[in-house]
Amino acid sequence: MGKYLGVRTRSSTVVVNYATSLATGAASAFSATLETADFDVYKNGSETQRASSNGYTLDEAIDAVTGLSQLLVDMSDNSDAGYWTTDGGYISVSLTPDETLDGVTIAAWLDSWDLETHSQVAQRLFGSFIYPTDSIVATTTNNSTTSINLTEIVDAQTAKLAGEVLMVHDATDDRVFPVRCTAFTYPQATVVGLDGAAMGITVAAGDHVWRVGQFTATNGSLGSLPTSTDIFTGTLTEAYSTDGSTITLSTALYELLALLSEFSVSGTTMTVKKRDGSTTAMTLTLNDATTPTSITRAT
Repeated sequence: MGKYLGVRTRSSTVVVNYATSLATGAASAFSATLETADFDVYKNGSETQRASSNGYTLDEAIDAVTGLSQLLVDMSDNSDAGYWTTDGGYISVSLTPDETLDGVTIAAWLDSWDLETHSQVAQRLFGSFIYPTDSIVATTTNNSTTSINLTEIVDAQTAKLAGEVLMVHDATDDRVFPVRCTAFTYPQATVVGLDGAAMGITVAAGDHVWRVGQFTATNGSLGSLPTSTDIFTGTLTEAYSTDGSTITLSTALYELLALLSEFSVSGTTMTVKKRDGSTTAMTLTLNDATTPTSITRAT
């Protein structure tokens, strides 16, 4: 029996090492050169092996040492669509050649490993910045660079999907692409890249989508992500907090500016004006009308 190789990432190449020897223990090769067809891959205890042997590479006599060999299993090979991209799975490899060793035919189990699950893919790609559940793109209907058919998404997820940032996992090539959802009418999501253009990939059945955050909407519409120019030269919306309430960056800046540039004092009341110079933004109370030493927000 071979070794357990742990959880292996999708599209990776797994190296299955094995050694051959005679009954005496002496290293030996088979009676003839093996072929990749002499190896079979099984998943989840099934008695049916993988139909294709494409993606297998056999290297006998490693470093010219008789009896030391390896089989490379390239899991990026898609000869059997979906075989390596399903939600996890336990993989085991057998060797059943028609060639003989020490004059007899053999059958042996070699190494085994686990395919990573969808959640493990998410953890590998996004760490702690993702939601724990994913949605599977289950149909090719309407999938493109601008839309995703999320037939498998549960109803509870649909209400807030429009406006959210999604991460699309291209299961075939094992790459990801960030998008934002501009509209969602179950089960169809209309999406664009974060720059407002079409996605860089075409979504297909078997791909996965994770919700990774909320894209802030302005007046119900979604623009492109703000650039440094937008942040430093863009126009802020004038707003002020109420006494004791939480603040935003915008309200904090307007209140500081108003307090430094537009106010009047009458008795113990300080009245701070908005940018128009006449509308009251907030009022503050001094502890003394003549020689104040403290001030507190009133309204």
